[in-house]
Formats: sequence, C-alpha cells, structure tokens
Amino acid sequence: RNQNIFKQFPELSELKDTLSSLSLNFISSIGYVCDEVVFTDAWLNIGSKDAVLPPHVHANSFISGTYYINFNKGAKI
Repeated sequence: RNQNIFKQFPELSELKDTLSSLSLNFISSIGYVCDEVVFTDAWLNIGSKDAVLPPHVHANSFISGTYYINFNKGAKI
C-alpha cells in the first residue's frame, strides 16, 4: 500500500524532520541507540469532537504515535 503522506507531500518535510528528532530522542531516553528512523506508513485521520483511538498494535513498528493538530472550526469538512 502507498500510505505515506511524507512521500506524497514534500511540503511536510519540516514536520517529518521534527517527528524524526522527537522519535530519536525518545528511543535514546529508553536506552537504545538509533541513528535514523524510517516512516513506513503515515496517514491522516479526521475525527469528530471527543473522538478517541482505541489501543491497538502496529506489528511492523518499534514505536508508533499520533500527532494531533488543531483545525479551523469554520472550515467545512
């Protein structure tokens, strides 16, 4: 599958760099050594107010995470 917004949208390179840095810092803080992270998949979900993600596993990942952003409440979705 082709689910990697960082490959599809080069304008997200700064976000990718920030997430890479945060990931490397986290990996280091738990006692592992890592020089580079690889984003195997990255996608967007649109959730309604008070939406939640249930606990789940990404079997192909050492770590995974969710990055929440604010949006324009006046925008039509």
